Amino acid sequence: MVVNTIIYAIHERIWLKFSWGLTGISENHLRTIVKTIGWRMIMFTTAVLITYYFTNSWTMSGSFATIQLIVNSGLNIVHERIWNRIQWKKQDKLG
Repeated sequence: MVVNTIIYAIHERIWLKFSWGLTGISENHLRTIVKTIGWRMIMFTTAVLITYYFTNSWTMSGSFATIQLIVNSGLNIVHERIWNRIQWKKQDKLG
């Protein structure tokens, strides 16, 4: 969880450097989906590697990471869309 949190913070900081897909202080659906795909690719890779370390099985690691990818991608998109509606600490990137 600590490693994922640090990687996520870095991922978000990088995305804040780009104004593509931002509409005022919100982001459009396509930006959310692209961010989710990028984030989930990173997390898929870490899930495979961490699970392999403990199980020594690429099959089990891949299966676990795939299930995690599907479930967490959907949850991440929902989370980002809800968070997009919250105005706390937002600044207009276009202004």
